[in-house]
Amino acid sequence: VNAALTDMYCYKSWQDMIGLHWTTLVSVEEKEKIKTQVIPTLRIKKCWSGQTTGIRSNGQIFYKAMTISSLPDGRWIFLSRDITEQIQLQETAGNRL
Repeated sequence: VNAALTDMYCYKSWQDMIGLHWTTLVSVEEKEKIKTQVIPTLRIKKCWSGQTTGIRSNGQIFYKAMTISSLPDGRWIFLSRDITEQIQLQETAGNRL
């Protein structure tokens, strides 16, 4: 957990996120996708990249681009970037066509 992740999820400090289970940060639908698609891919390929949604501490859903890599000791490294604005712009542009 770092300051960027804390900001993305709207927590006051990184300490507030310590000990949170990943399932508290995603919707029910996203949990299922992660369990059935992402984790199996990680086990086989040791890496996964894609788009997911997250839930901020205030309940707001946002879009994020993620890359997850598996380390030799079994731990995972997550890289996330908030892409909500990009998605909204794409949707707006699509509605104009």
